[in-house]
Amino acid sequence: MILAVPSPRSTEAYGETAGGSVSGSPVVSVVICAYNVAPYIRDAVDSALEQTYEDIEVVVVDDGSTDGGADLLSGIDDPRLRIEKRPHSGHGASLNAGIALARGRYVGLLTRMTAGFLRSCSGTWRIMRGIRRLI
Repeated sequence: MILAVPSPRSTEAYGETAGGSVSGSPVVSVVICAYNVAPYIRDAVDSALEQTYEDIEVVVVDDGSTDGGADLLSGIDDPRLRIEKRPHSGHGASLNAGIALARGRYVGLLTRMTAGFLRSCSGTWRIMRGIRRLI
């Protein structure tokens, strides 16, 4: 997973404690762009929601899939999951839409290439907090 500070959000908008956010917004948003990935989407979302670090939201952008992948997520009853269905516009546009929808201070991009690193969200957050204190 790749972490970045989303823009144009102001860092002053996020009050944080060692346990996470006190502003009502999650500290980390995990963005998943999905286009015809029905066999994998449920596992990807489940793995994001099962993080040991719980102050997250998961934003799934369905890029006009025709395989019913987004429908497979309808049975997940977790307020941290948000699903945005859009007409097919390509990965870049879906990624931009997901980042724009993200409410977290940091955005994790979960893609096929980064899926193996998802378990590191908690550790990565600790590192990011430490770096920010040094700046």
